[in-house]
Amino acid sequence: MKKVSEVIRNRIIEDLKFSSGLSLALNIQQQSVIALAKRNSDKLTLYAAVNFYKLNGYKEIEIFESLKKLKLIMKKQNKMDYEKIIFDFLKYSRIYNLTSSEISVYMILISSFKNNQEQAFVLSDSELSKLLSLSRPTIKKALKKLESLNFISMNQKRGRKTIYTINNEINEIQEKTQFTMPIETQKFKEITENKKENLF
Repeated sequence: MKKVSEVIRNRIIEDLKFSSGLSLALNIQQQSVIALAKRNSDKLTLYAAVNFYKLNGYKEIEIFESLKKLKLIMKKQNKMDYEKIIFDFLKYSRIYNLTSSEISVYMILISSFKNNQEQAFVLSDSELSKLLSLSRPTIKKALKKLESLNFISMNQKRGRKTIYTINNEINEIQEKTQFTMPIETQKFKEITENKKENLF
């Protein structure tokens, strides 16, 4: 069962004008409204009451306790996801020896992801070029590299801005690395393993 938020309950108890208006909306005595707030009654979520809260400038996320908690959880989760993506990217950027341009392009994309709180968003090459003071060919080259390493996905339609998607699944990136490992690294790994075998 939904309950009104602590903000609403406190307003009813402390603001006599507010509780008076709510009592008229519910057609009960003001003292009864205050009593309902003190015991966190479900009656405070009746349609007439919710409509009254909205008329006084409250949004649903502020009215219901469960929705308020859900928003806080989602906000925390988004923050955690963002930090994890940055950490993983910086780790893999060293493995792949990404250039400063490639790192800069990715950071702009991840910044857009953070600001929009959406995994998919729209940006144009010209916007990226302007933000980073890099030429469009450099931008395109960096984007192609980032996409080939599975850090991002691009969906581009002719004459329209590109839709970018940030890949926040580290397992997918790890799978990609197994097929894109530089030849020199593979040889070094083979030599090291052979030496270990010869020791025993």
